[in-house]
Amino acid sequence: RLGIGAKLGLSIGVGIILVAGIIAGDHYSNRIVAGLVAAADNQQAIVLESLTIDTLLRRAQIAGRDLRRAQMTEQIAPHLSELEQVADQARAKMAALRERTASNETRRNFNSVSDLTLSYIDVLRKIGAEQAQILSLFKQLDDFEALWVRSFNQLLNAPEFSFMPNVSVVEPLLNESAAGFMDARTATWRYFVLNEQSQVVRITSGAEQAFQKIEYAKRELKDAIVIALADRLQAVVPGYISVLKATTSAIDTQNSLQNNEANSLEGAAREQLQEIIATATELSDRATRDALAGAALLIYPSTKWFAMLAA
Repeated sequence: RLGIGAKLGLSIGVGIILVAGIIAGDHYSNRIVAGLVAAADNQQAIVLESLTIDTLLRRAQIAGRDLRRAQMTEQIAPHLSELEQVADQARAKMAALRERTASNETRRNFNSVSDLTLSYIDVLRKIGAEQAQILSLFKQLDDFEALWVRSFNQLLNAPEFSFMPNVSVVEPLLNESAAGFMDARTATWRYFVLNEQSQVVRITSGAEQAFQKIEYAKRELKDAIVIALADRLQAVVPGYISVLKATTSAIDTQNSLQNNEANSLEGAAREQLQEIIATATELSDRATRDALAGAALLIYPSTKWFAMLAA
């Protein structure tokens, strides 16, 4: 039989071994729990960064919308500058997101979102360039309109025109020509603002009417001065028609960029971004649950062993 001293020494030795085991187990368990917590935090950071990318997409969308609403070329530059800032921030955020993920699939998804976002911004820049072109063309239309009005008034106010015996026949034709000219101008603006396809017919028919009615009026003219004034008025129309065609072509190009490229790129980027957010949220929640479970298991054995030692 062991003496009291031997029993005491044995108890102390067993206690030391148990305490060492508990410390080692706690250390190992703590490392596992810490890893799970870090994984949860990382996935949550991915969610937050992804939401930031979504905000950048919204900023780009607003800048693109404001580009198309610009009424003067001076208003375009600030919106293009905003797109440049969004693009720079998007590149930085995407780089940070790629550093946070270890999954090849998730990294590929981030690369895809990055490409889609930057392509979307690039298309918006092109839309801005088309807007500048459209506004420049409308300025040319204004110049042609001013030239038309001046030439029209010179013709109708000429003394030679007033003394023509058939002025009651010629003047209505010229007024119809002026109506067609102005109608083509109005239809072009409506086509730009409202994108009404029916306006294309009005543009074409109005421009043709402007030219043809002058041609009909010239058949009734005899005075050389009046004929020269009519020729000067009619000469305005071909250049005007050329600018009208260029304007409608630029509008069509801008609409195509928006409808066929920008909208699809933005939609695809948002869809992939939502998938990334959903996946990261799920992984974060799973890691959080595992960490809580691990912490609970860590606390229970420790209290059990200390209770045995106390006994």
